Amino acid sequence: PHDSIRLEVLHEITLSLQHTPEQEIYARQLVAEARQQHNAPKLCAGLYLLMLHYYNNNDKTDSLLVWFEQLKPVALPINDLRDYFDGKKLVINNYIYSQQYEYAIAQALEMVQEAEERAYIEGTAAAYFCLANAYNETGRLAEAKQALMKIHALFPQLHYTNLKLGTAELLIEQAHRSHDTLSLGNYLDEQESLLTTCEQASAHRANIYALHRLDAAAYGIYYHTLT
Repeated sequence: PHDSIRLEVLHEITLSLQHTPEQEIYARQLVAEARQQHNAPKLCAGLYLLMLHYYNNNDKTDSLLVWFEQLKPVALPINDLRDYFDGKKLVINNYIYSQQYEYAIAQALEMVQEAEERAYIEGTAAAYFCLANAYNETGRLAEAKQALMKIHALFPQLHYTNLKLGTAELLIEQAHRSHDTLSLGNYLDEQESLLTTCEQASAHRANIYALHRLDAAAYGIYYHTLT
């Protein structure tokens, strides 16, 4: 039946199909049925997952903006700050991958301010993650590390492990670049713990962490080579 349980199942199916072409099909179905049922939280979830699909499979920022402009007026009135700021992070990161670095940095700084005004610490951390990405891509490694350390200091207050995982991976990359073996080992241990937590929480969709495992194995080899 077309009820809230069906929406929950559609949501779980869409999550489990990340990095596959089928994700778009189920995300669009989730969006359509959430609109039909006037279920704003699931509509936000579906719109964000559509953004995630286009982020992973399409390098055109316009495609993300189409869905973000639909997400924003639904998410903010119900205070769904997680989907809102996660969506904003995708848009900014796509500017980075499109080599619009200075615009991405300006947008990320605005995002920091907006998240702090709304007292949403996850959004603040996500904004610093965007800054770290932009600085990293433009060779401003000191600024990138500063942004990453601001996120790392927030780890005890962050509820969502994926952002911590992404931060740990960038810190690992930085430690490897600077041949800081001690920090590399510490961040690899932290990454292993975070990966285990993510996989245990999402046992039925552990495949989405396969790329992270490969990344961890590669840097593990670098670490053991250096030591």
